[in-house]
Amino acid sequence: MSKDLEYFKDFLANPESFKSNDFYQKLKEWIEYITEHEDEFNYLEDEEWREPRERIIAAYNVKEELQKEFKKLESALNTALAHHNDRSSIIVYEEWLAFLKKNQAEYNISDEGIISVEEKLNKVITSIINCEIADERLKESKIKEQKSLEKLSNTLFESYERTGKRPIMSALQFKKRNKGN
Repeated sequence: MSKDLEYFKDFLANPESFKSNDFYQKLKEWIEYITEHEDEFNYLEDEEWREPRERIIAAYNVKEELQKEFKKLESALNTALAHHNDRSSIIVYEEWLAFLKKNQAEYNISDEGIISVEEKLNKVITSIINCEIADERLKESKIKEQKSLEKLSNTLFESYERTGKRPIMSALQFKKRNKGN
């Protein structure tokens, strides 16, 4: 029994020191162990197991909160990817990047993975800025087009009032080509 408990010594002493994947694996093994040895000791009720039990519960709560945050950000990121070219996607990418940097050791994220997310963030920012510039130019061209049409309409109306004839716009007339003699 001491050999088996020796295996869990580090886990029982400091369960928060384990990374998420290792923590859940050790927790699963510990649950299997106490289930197999339930006749030998009562982990859930004995006073001598109170401290390790409280440490494991506290570590479990911390890991679960981290998992919830991870899943929430992952869901928000997937939604942002579906609706790219939106300013809110920049915020989601920045939150995702901050989470990854903060929990890089917890999830065994490489520096290349962080750099990859930073590059994607920069691409999203660039594409959003380009879209906004294109939208602004489109609005400006529509305004210019509207002003040109109003000016043309006013010119045609003034010409009609002055002469009493409909103006002929030679620029819009079809010219026949001369096909020889």
